[in-house]
Amino acid sequence: MKTRYILASLSLVGLFASCQNEEFVAEQTNNVLKGRPTVNLTLEKGVNTRLVVGDNDAVGYNSTDELGAVIVDGQTLWSINTGHVGNNKFYYDETSGKFVTKGTTAIGSWVFYTQYSSDMTTQRDAITYSFKQIQEGDATSTASTATGVDFFVSPIVQLDGYEGEDLAFSVQTPSINTRAVIDLAFDASLDVTEVQKIVVAAKSAGGSPTQFILKGKIDNMKLKVADVRSATLVSADKTANEVILEAAQKMSNVGAYNATTLESDFSSIVEAQGVANDQATFLALDCISHDENATAMPVINNEFKSIMLLPADKYKSLTLYVYTNKGIYKKEIKNPTPENEQAVDADFWLRRGHRVNLANITKSASAVTEKLSIKEANLIENSVAATETDGTVVLKTADLIAAINAIQTDGDVEINVIGDANHQTIINKAVMDALTEVKNAKPNVQLIFSTPMNIEGTSDAAAPLDLHDITFEEGATLTAGYAVVNSDINIPATKNITVTANTTLTFAEAANENLSYVYTGLVNKGTVNVGASISIGTITNLGVISIDEEKALTTTADVINNGIVTNNGTWNIKGNTENTVTDASTATINNFGIINIKGATANSNIINNGKQTTSGATITAEGKGIINVMETFANKGIINNYKSSVILVKTGDAASSALNNESTATINNYGDLYCNEGSNTINNVGSIYAEPNSTTYITTNTDDASSDYTTTNTANMGEIFLNARNSDVSVTTVAKKGYISFAVPSSVSKIDAQSGDKFNKVYLKGKCEVASPAVKYVVADAGTDEVILTNSQYAELTFNTDATIYADPVTKVKVGKLSVAKDVRVKLPTENAMGVYEVDFTTTTLTDKCKTSAKIENKGTILVGGNFWSSLSLPSSGTFASGDGNTSAFHWGEVSWN
Repeated sequence: MKTRYILASLSLVGLFASCQNEEFVAEQTNNVLKGRPTVNLTLEKGVNTRLVVGDNDAVGYNSTDELGAVIVDGQTLWSINTGHVGNNKFYYDETSGKFVTKGTTAIGSWVFYTQYSSDMTTQRDAITYSFKQIQEGDATSTASTATGVDFFVSPIVQLDGYEGEDLAFSVQTPSINTRAVIDLAFDASLDVTEVQKIVVAAKSAGGSPTQFILKGKIDNMKLKVADVRSATLVSADKTANEVILEAAQKMSNVGAYNATTLESDFSSIVEAQGVANDQATFLALDCISHDENATAMPVINNEFKSIMLLPADKYKSLTLYVYTNKGIYKKEIKNPTPENEQAVDADFWLRRGHRVNLANITKSASAVTEKLSIKEANLIENSVAATETDGTVVLKTADLIAAINAIQTDGDVEINVIGDANHQTIINKAVMDALTEVKNAKPNVQLIFSTPMNIEGTSDAAAPLDLHDITFEEGATLTAGYAVVNSDINIPATKNITVTANTTLTFAEAANENLSYVYTGLVNKGTVNVGASISIGTITNLGVISIDEEKALTTTADVINNGIVTNNGTWNIKGNTENTVTDASTATINNFGIINIKGATANSNIINNGKQTTSGATITAEGKGIINVMETFANKGIINNYKSSVILVKTGDAASSALNNESTATINNYGDLYCNEGSNTINNVGSIYAEPNSTTYITTNTDDASSDYTTTNTANMGEIFLNARNSDVSVTTVAKKGYISFAVPSSVSKIDAQSGDKFNKVYLKGKCEVASPAVKYVVADAGTDEVILTNSQYAELTFNTDATIYADPVTKVKVGKLSVAKDVRVKLPTENAMGVYEVDFTTTTLTDKCKTSAKIENKGTILVGGNFWSSLSLPSSGTFASGDGNTSAFHWGEVSWN
């Protein structure tokens, strides 16, 4: 029986008269078409009534269809271009029973296509289309075309006429695809009762795998041309309809299959768009329903039949992978030509607009019933399918469950998930229940997903989704609910498991108990509970991570923490200088266990080491934390080291370890802070608060490069704030003591040396005599009205409040750096004298070696009734006043006192 080209061809009857085209809005387009006569086009429905495949395989229109038409000779009339102008839309008018458009139909070369797409209005390079990689095996005739699987395009119809002329044509639009009948006959012994899906692969004429076009475009230069201009003449030997029909038939290679004719006539009219994912190696026919019961299409009397669109082209072979309840069957189709029935390897064609039976593609009787025989020999292992189709192909969740139930291999099963908006695959309870059941019979099964996967947990925190025996080669995302990671979950290199907001993931078993399984990366935006001793490469935390007691989390690469980590067990942090254990203002670590910092890391926000409560003067430890610094740890934020907790810098894998408290950083120490064996250091240029009953032993308190002393004017000076003047504080490097400060109570009128003093800097809050030789730095804060200086030199003297300086001229008090804050007045009364000179505390007998060069920073007023000496010249800023101004009381540029 002859193949019917009308199967996938649309017939449009057109009437033309003039009107205005709303699609031709660009000035450039108007100029191109300016002067062309225009006609009004109304398309009648024609013989067929639906754009579907009916019982008789006819293709027609229904009232929801929209048709499009473009001009392909926009630059020069009758000269075909690769691009187009215009994009008329025809819609169905139920009143008139016709397809109508509001657009102008200018004379020229037109191509008609369905379904209409606004994309052809916004881009003019070519008519573009999409082809569904996944088709519905049980789709109704209406659904098979309404979903946009098929695409129809006419020959180029060259229309001519005078302004307002009425013309009538029947425009044929063949499909660019072949409608393939898949008719399978299973041996009864196979006991196959359902088909879940059919995956189609192909080889091109050259023998290489075919890339099916999913996002394509029409090549106008290869379309047949129906020149109806001469057909409108009285003397014409063909009617316009005959000219159009003949061109459409040539596009579809109408007639009996003849390889010789096809060799010369067939040429592809499509090409890939050249965009991402515009081609695919496999097509699929989905034979499982979308409903909750997810039933597969049945095999009745050992027979199965469905229809699938395949791109029209020349092929070397087609291969069907038929997934059933009894495994995967492979059927390769290599058809002979009619001229040589024995040439089983000959190339063959799938023709545009034709319906063929894949059991006899090249025979003239292809439309008759003939079946593809499926036998025991066609059964293949999952591993074979994995090799040939990049894994067991899965189209949606129900399909994954069916594929798991049909697993024949006791080992690794590679899964290749393909999908679209209507085909989504997630890991949920039903999937895991199916895998658990299979594991009972095949204990070595491991699913390996080659695409990123979504996981849908349960809604019950007490009964989370149990994840096991899965490798996520491209990572996974927990999108909802609660889930628990158990045995043999694998996240390989550079990939992550992502926990989204309002979800909870618990690690209940270590992947690295089997060294072939690893957790490479974790991105947490929800809640993660570490309930097992596990190792994870990179952690990016935007939510909450909790580590259970007696459990250990080891991070071997980067830690980027913008959320909260609560550690009750052990957290081993390894990696490199990219690690930032708290990386934002929202980041906090609460440590009630042990943190071992074994890689170069940084804290940029808050670390709470331990926990305490305060009642009056009583501090009670509520939880103990230990932080072992075993590499380089930079504190750029705040560390609260609470009572009974320890920060210990000790030897690790590196030659030395260091805790560096940077200039903007703070450590509030209520516990112990010190170094252990080796050449390990604690270095401070920020702030450390030594709270009651704490131990604060550090190495350096300034970053001065000199090994002999600190030049205080140029060094970044760290500061240790003592809660009490005898706080247990030590800076072991004599040349790098920095500031060790004590806030003198307002009731204390004299600071002199006492046993146990550790400070070298005082903050005054009332009248006070600074007599201790250990004090080098003095700050007068609010409430300090008098400062009495009795030592011979001070490195720094700072006034933040109005005050009077008393200094005996005989003592010749020298100050290295004098600072007066804005709007503050400092007075040196009559019979008092002081000078601003370099001061030197570098003699070998001192335990705090520093030097301060002469400097005055005056933003207020220095009022002198006695004498003010300095090696400096008069500063350019601030006020210097006396009884006669800046004259006799001030002695500038004096190398020494006279």
